[in-house]
Amino acid sequence: SDVCSSDLNSVIVLGNGNIVRNEYKELSESLDRLGNQIRINSKLSDVKKIDYQAEIETIKSQLAKSSPDKGIIRKSWDILKSVATINGIVGFYDKTKPIIDALF
Repeated sequence: SDVCSSDLNSVIVLGNGNIVRNEYKELSESLDRLGNQIRINSKLSDVKKIDYQAEIETIKSQLAKSSPDKGIIRKSWDILKSVATINGIVGFYDKTKPIIDALF
């Protein structure tokens, strides 16, 4: 990872090119793991997989901002709640939830 520092905050460019503020690195990585599990899950249609991945990317794009819009994050996370009961995904959702909840 490349790291760019300023006097006030640090920004990290993760391997896939996503820019994330240092304080949200753990959340971004947790969202990546959740997204990977959604992508490989055989119970979800391709359309649903794409929709859920778009919500994850929406949250991650907010995390790159100096002042993330918590309303946008909450709306996307609310949509992702429907994966919380799917075998193979629930554990990754449960690990991400407290990190997201800490934003609010």
